[in-house]
Amino acid sequence: MEQENRENNLMLQSLIRLAQGQDENAFEELLSRYTPLIESMTLQFSTQSAGQDREDLRQEAILGFYKALTRFDTEQNEVQFGLYAKECIRNRLISYLRTEKKRVPVLPLEAEESAEIADAEQDPAIRVVEQEDYLALYDRICNTLSPYENRVWWMYLSGRTASEIGKQLGKDARSVQNAVYRIRRKLRAVLPYQ
Repeated sequence: MEQENRENNLMLQSLIRLAQGQDENAFEELLSRYTPLIESMTLQFSTQSAGQDREDLRQEAILGFYKALTRFDTEQNEVQFGLYAKECIRNRLISYLRTEKKRVPVLPLEAEESAEIADAEQDPAIRVVEQEDYLALYDRICNTLSPYENRVWWMYLSGRTASEIGKQLGKDARSVQNAVYRIRRKLRAVLPYQ
């Protein structure tokens, strides 16, 4: 099982590198694999934000996934791509909803004014803040959970089942399921977005 996980991780890293190198087939494969995550996040945010078009949210989620894909460091082993993608998608959707809340109907803008607004949206300061938000979230999770719970949680977020995690950690599946339940309860109490 551990060998199979290693092989899956190597294949995933290879696909990510290919997609980062502009290989459209690799991008399509990864998008297909992570469509359930994208749909889940879209659904979560569409129920939290009345009035938002679900397709617009889905497109923003895909952009967040693309951002995660282009920025993910395949050389590090601390954070799984699935978790990183989830946080990038979440940040993109939150940012989009904040922007939409501030938006007020206005007269059509001249082309020059539109270009200035587009430049402002690409502001590096926004990207730095998003990265800082991600790191703060990561630290908060790590500091809230015990070492065992941290190991379980990151494996769980990477898509492993309770029985797979249990085998790797030398625990039974029921123990892992109980840990996931405790982890969710703890994280609900300390995290701002649910």
